[in-house]
Amino acid sequence: MESGEPGSESNAEQQLPPTESELSPEAANGLKVKVALLCVCLINLGDAVEVYLPSVLTQEISCDLQLTEAKQGILSVVFYSLYAVGSFTSGWLANRIGRKKTIIISISLAFLVSVLTALCHEFYLLMVSRAFTGLLVGSNCAIAYVYWAEVSPSKEIKNLGIFLALLNFYGGAGYTSLLAYWILPALGWRIFFVLCSSPIFIGPLICFIFYLDETDVYLSLQQEQANIMERLAGPLGLHMHRSHRD
Repeated sequence: MESGEPGSESNAEQQLPPTESELSPEAANGLKVKVALLCVCLINLGDAVEVYLPSVLTQEISCDLQLTEAKQGILSVVFYSLYAVGSFTSGWLANRIGRKKTIIISISLAFLVSVLTALCHEFYLLMVSRAFTGLLVGSNCAIAYVYWAEVSPSKEIKNLGIFLALLNFYGGAGYTSLLAYWILPALGWRIFFVLCSSPIFIGPLICFIFYLDETDVYLSLQQEQANIMERLAGPLGLHMHRSHRD
C-alpha cells in the first residue's frame, strides 16, 4: 500500500488541469474568445438597463423632480440623439486609440455617469446626465460588436455571439423590471439607479483591463499605417536634407 502512494500522488498531479500559461495558444485564445463573448453580453445588458431605466422609473422620477410630460419627452430626445452620436464617434476613437481602450474608457465613464445620475436633484442636471449616458451607451453598443466581430474565430461563432448579445439586450427589460419589483419599493429610485446597471459593468471592465487583448485587426492596421509613414518619411527626409544642404 505504501509503495502505491507515491504513484497515486504523481497520477493526481498529472490529472491537474493546466494553468493558462501552460495552455496551447489555440486553447488560450479559445478561452479569451469565450470571455470576450461574456463581456459583450454583459455590456449589452448594462446598456439595455440604461435604456429601459427611465421607463421603469417614470412615476418615481416625475414625482421627485416634478417632471412634466414635455420634460420627459425632452429627456428621451436628448438620450437617443446622443446615442446616435456615440455610435459614430466611438468608431472614430476606436481607430485612433484601439478597440480595447475605447471600451475601457466608455465603460468606466458609463459606470461613473450612472452613479452621478442618482445624485441629480433637478431637471437640467438629469438632462445633462442622460445626454452623457446616451453618448456612452451608443459607444458601448457599437464598439462591443466591433470587438467581438474581430476576435471571433469564424463567421458562425461571430453570428452566434451577436445573436446572444442582442438577445441579452432585449432581456434587459425583464432584468430591470425584476430588480425594480425587489429593490424600488424599499430603497427608492436613486439607490435602484446605482444598483441596477453599475455592477454589470464591473466584470467587463476588469476583464478588458487585465485579461483581454487588443484585436489583431487593429494591430495590423496600425502596422500598415506605420509602414506607410516610414515609406513617406524616407523621400521626405531626403528632400529636406538636400534643401538644408543647398
